[in-house]
Amino acid sequence: MQLAVSRCLGFILAILYFPVLITLGFQRRVTNFQKYWEKAGRPLIRCGWHEDIIASMYRYSFRNMCVMASESKDGEIITSGLKVLGFKVARGSSSRGGSGAFRGMLKAFRDGWNISLMVDGPKGPRRVIKPGILLLASATGTPVIPAIIVVKWCIRVNSWDHMIIPIPFSPSVELNGRPIMVPRNLSENELRYKLQELENEFKNLDKRAEGVFVRRRVWNLAGG
Repeated sequence: MQLAVSRCLGFILAILYFPVLITLGFQRRVTNFQKYWEKAGRPLIRCGWHEDIIASMYRYSFRNMCVMASESKDGEIITSGLKVLGFKVARGSSSRGGSGAFRGMLKAFRDGWNISLMVDGPKGPRRVIKPGILLLASATGTPVIPAIIVVKWCIRVNSWDHMIIPIPFSPSVELNGRPIMVPRNLSENELRYKLQELENEFKNLDKRAEGVFVRRRVWNLAGG
């Protein structure tokens, strides 16, 4: 009974919020590499920060995208809503069922699905990259595309990730960074190096984000 309620709640939330999401005016600023990769029809692996998850729901809905959700009660609600929006969902987390989620995403990729993973989720710490995205890239032989979404008008809530909630009709821009190439059979030293490389690329994206909008309005409820 509880499972049915969670799924119903997720369905209702997705239906209610999707009309808000589709008002966002998105622009894309992607690398030539990604344009080539998409034109070739090859699935890609994208990663972002957990704070951008709501804006990402619209940007990647109905675009053949597989994402991850935890096996918790909240994860059941999220999974139900994501499926309404056309996502494939792999269930698990870093603390519970993570290997199952990894296998699910690996299978989805091999079946032709794109992958999008919030690399500091599902519970943080905020903006600390977890290695799963690089292990997945190593297993598939596919580069990782770091990305952030800049929303001109939004609310930043008081959650562990300082999540961004876009205001309806807000202009928004997706910034894609340089692809991170990951070797097969990743060693521990290579993993540490690639984690640092990915972190540096996110810092570059943050610098680029500062110049996207001349005037940006963020109602900050996170206290910092």
